[in-house]
Amino acid sequence: MKPLLLKPSTLVTVLIVLTAFAQGCKTKEPGFWKNDQIPADYTHEFRELNQQLIAAMKADDKQTLENMLSKELLDNPGTKREIELVANRFKADSTYAIMNEFFVVNKYNDRDTLVANSDGINAYRLIYPAYAEEMYVALFTPKNGPNKEVITIVYANYQYGWRLSTVDVAPYIINNKTAPQLYEHAKNSYSKGQTVEALNTLALAVNCLHPSRFWEYKYEKQLTEIYYQVGNDANKQYPFPYTIKAVVTQPKIFGMFTKTTSEGSFPQICYQSQIDLKDTIALKAENLAIRKALPTIMPGVDQYKDYVYYSAYNERPSVKSRVKFFEMVHKLK
Repeated sequence: MKPLLLKPSTLVTVLIVLTAFAQGCKTKEPGFWKNDQIPADYTHEFRELNQQLIAAMKADDKQTLENMLSKELLDNPGTKREIELVANRFKADSTYAIMNEFFVVNKYNDRDTLVANSDGINAYRLIYPAYAEEMYVALFTPKNGPNKEVITIVYANYQYGWRLSTVDVAPYIINNKTAPQLYEHAKNSYSKGQTVEALNTLALAVNCLHPSRFWEYKYEKQLTEIYYQVGNDANKQYPFPYTIKAVVTQPKIFGMFTKTTSEGSFPQICYQSQIDLKDTIALKAENLAIRKALPTIMPGVDQYKDYVYYSAYNERPSVKSRVKFFEMVHKLK
């Protein structure tokens, strides 16, 4: 990527901050400092960088952004898209704020680890490339909503000064639960014989298992293992297409997916019906029969959630063709 020239005033502001900060940070012994443990003068300088970065993202100021990027990010063809994704989050939601921040003096020169949270079910660590001896990591989350993402911003103190070395965004919380919390719920459901409920919940957990590319939960291995175990059990118990024999019209379930709205993420059950999609009255009657039958067939499918979505098809969709469907929603709460 060819560097662009900044307007003089912007260039001076950015370079003064970056250069002065690089000179001001004195190397410490290897370790990391979290939130209030970070020296106040360091925190002030890091916050200045964050403010300038976010302002440049919101303004689509490519010139300022390029002058804040490391050489590696400038050369990476995926950087532009990643910055666009993060910028869109900051533009759409003004409540994003720092959840945790870390100042790091790396012990190793290739890859290092910091234990970001050692307490309870949500214990996690960050395993990251050691771009430079000194680094700063900021994790931003929005204030509101049942589903939340984490924006990760990392600076490294290169020989040419502090520059942005990583920026990404990924799911963190779904239905007000982190991946380990969803894992705990799924284990409880599975112990009660609620295989489908457990599998749906684990699918959500896997989706928010890595809020950052560096993020590793303490219980990641256990979560992954039970996900495959429950998936195998579900495939044996409910081979697709699965005919709902308790319903006279014999609809066939061919897929269970997730539908996400502003209220959260909910199961979406897709099935093939013999009833013409134009006959919505008959389709709704059939769907009521499905709702009545499923809790016995798939225990837990109507519990712990606000909605279940249903999509009725006459033809099964494929990767090559889109087909019409009729959507219905069962409000449970």
